[in-house]
Formats: sequence, structure tokens, C-alpha cells
Amino acid sequence: MRTHIFIYALLILGISCSNSDDGPNEGTPGNDSGYVYGKVTDMEGNPLSGVTIYIDNSIFYNSGITATTKADGTYKVNTPQGAWKAYAELSTIYNGTTYHIDLHPAKPEGFPGTEINERNFIWRTIGENPLNPGTYYGGLVKIFKDPNSDIYDYQNIEFTFTPIGDLIDGSVGSVVIRTCGAPGTDFYQLIHNVPIGRYRITAKYLTTGETLKLRDDYFTNDPYEPEIVMDFFGASSGANCENCMYIAFSEL
Repeated sequence: MRTHIFIYALLILGISCSNSDDGPNEGTPGNDSGYVYGKVTDMEGNPLSGVTIYIDNSIFYNSGITATTKADGTYKVNTPQGAWKAYAELSTIYNGTTYHIDLHPAKPEGFPGTEINERNFIWRTIGENPLNPGTYYGGLVKIFKDPNSDIYDYQNIEFTFTPIGDLIDGSVGSVVIRTCGAPGTDFYQLIHNVPIGRYRITAKYLTTGETLKLRDDYFTNDPYEPEIVMDFFGASSGANCENCMYIAFSEL
């Protein structure tokens, strides 16, 4: 997500932006400008207020206009001449940690600033983000082996994630059973797209059927246990990544 304030580029473009508590810019567009409007909701159609909307210029990198959705989840922003794209980011607190969540665009295509355009967003917990291909709305799990482990075929380890309580969006989660990718693939040592929540995690080595011991590998002094309880790291967790978790395994 392009989350910069864009001050320098706004001066170049001569744009007047609005980001006040009264909501986004709702002036009447002139002959050389249009506007973009839309609504942000969760999967049940409930409006989401306080979501940051980024209307980003497609020519000047990291330049654009910011706005915030109102109580009914709507926004409206005047756009001058140029090519633009709309992004949305939700900031929310889950289990005491702040998370920044990219929201799914109903229509990811760019648009000209001189027309009237609608861009709506939905809070999804899984799926690929079309505005940033190769990234996902679900969290990323990074898998590491203990230095003394003799297991190198990570792809043959089956991880089971059992949700504890609701997911980050308040919905009821389901058990997720996943393996990471094989060596040489983009998914090696990685499990993508797990809905962000709190999980009880176990692992089984499929080659032997053996239950492996796990630990939170960001806090490397934790002992290995047959099962661990973990949240994904958020923006305020102090980790060096967001919406991810590190898991180490050992058969010892």
C-alpha cells in the first residue's frame, strides 16, 4: 500500500487535498476535473468508517490524495486531470495489536481524473490482492528449521492452524491445514494466505507421521512444544514484518 503523505508530488500537481474529520473533499468538480466516490464494507455489507482511501497518481510515483470514509462507509474525492488508481487501507486493533489491512477493490482498474468514477472496497480475509499481485489478504507464515534438525524437505511438513476465538474481522474461522511449497518455488518455506487470527498450531512430518515440536521463531528463546498458540505480527508488534508469523520446527 502506498501510504506516504505525498506532499512533494501534490505541490507539483497543484492538488488541494482534504483529510479532515469532516470527511473527504466534496467540492464541485470543474471542467478539467472529475471525482471518484465509493463505499467500503465488510463481507456482510456493513459499512466501515475511518478507512483511509488513497487516490494515487499513476504517472507521478507515490503521489496522490488521501481521504477517510465517513460513518456510512462512503467517500468522495475530486480528481484533476491525470491517470489515477484507488486503494483502501483499514487500521484495526486485534488482541491488543494494531494491524494495517489492505482492502479488496471491487474494480481495480485505473481511471481518468476528468470523469466520474466509482470504486468500492470490501474487507476480505483471504485472496490475492489484484492491486499488488503476489500479495494476499491473509497472513504469511515463514517456516524455519532448528539448526540441529535433520529435516530439510519442508514441503512434507503439514501444519494445522486451529482458530482460537474470532478472526480479525469478527467472523468465525475454520481449521486451516497447509504445507509450504517445494524447493525452487515462490512458496518454499512459506505458507501464504492464512486468515489473520489467533491460532493453536501443530505440525506433522508426513514422511514418517511424526509429530514435530514448534516454537515462535521470532522469540528464539522460547522452548519447543508439541503445540503453540500464536497471533500474526501486526504494525505495533515490534517485529520486522507485518501480518506474518515465524515458526521453527524440530523433531528432537
